[in-house]
Amino acid sequence: MTDVTETAPVQVSKLRAGSVIARTFSVMFSNFPAFMFLAVMLSLIPLIFQVLLGGVPSLDSSNVAYNMQQDVLALSLVVGFLSIMLSYVAQGAIVYGAVRSLDDQKTSFTECVGRGLVLALPLLAIVILYSLGLIVSFMLLVVPAAIFFCVYFVVIPVAVMEKPGIFRSFSRSAELTRGNRWRIFGLMALSLLIFFALAFGFGLVIGIIIAFAGPGEDALLAGALIEAVINAVIMVFFASLVSVTYYDLRHFEGGANLEKLSSVFD
Repeated sequence: MTDVTETAPVQVSKLRAGSVIARTFSVMFSNFPAFMFLAVMLSLIPLIFQVLLGGVPSLDSSNVAYNMQQDVLALSLVVGFLSIMLSYVAQGAIVYGAVRSLDDQKTSFTECVGRGLVLALPLLAIVILYSLGLIVSFMLLVVPAAIFFCVYFVVIPVAVMEKPGIFRSFSRSAELTRGNRWRIFGLMALSLLIFFALAFGFGLVIGIIIAFAGPGEDALLAGALIEAVINAVIMVFFASLVSVTYYDLRHFEGGANLEKLSSVFD
């Protein structure tokens, strides 16, 4: 497996959505083989596990009784939990590799995976708290939810790079985003447009392939494989996006180490 490619850092004074998006794609494509291999392989492990132990779910009505059995339910729960945990391993690894790349440092594939493995459970806890906060904010109004989203936009890279702990990661994200939250809101809007465009395009591809393949286990398996690749692309994009945002905010803050940011907290 190849090492993560170095990407030259760019000094910024304030976040610019267009610049962040452009450099997000730059980081993605500079490290695309490594990032995609990581995201796709970790996405496929639960699918492979399910196929080996329980088979691919079928559209055949004769299998309805089988699909209701307790062993299938247990398998689904195991596969679901495994999928969630591996997704956070991938996110942590990609964020670590992306920031190190921006910091002009080579990072091995195993080093990135190791960071992801160590932080999988803390990242899961952070995402649960983050999701609960968004739900409560949405219950109040859309505006508080948008503010919450912007304030804690870089909580994941903070947790990965600085490892301050679960709750301190939130307060640290609030510190970093202060003064740039309107810009983060614009960045969020632009990235969501890109996300919906990607989701629409990929959805059409999946639909066309399944339509041509016809019903059956082969079509479902092909659809699952394509979906894993699509989810990997989306994961790599958003992990790179928050990494670039975090990197720029740290530079704007004028922190302790503008030369080798990612090595400060190791």
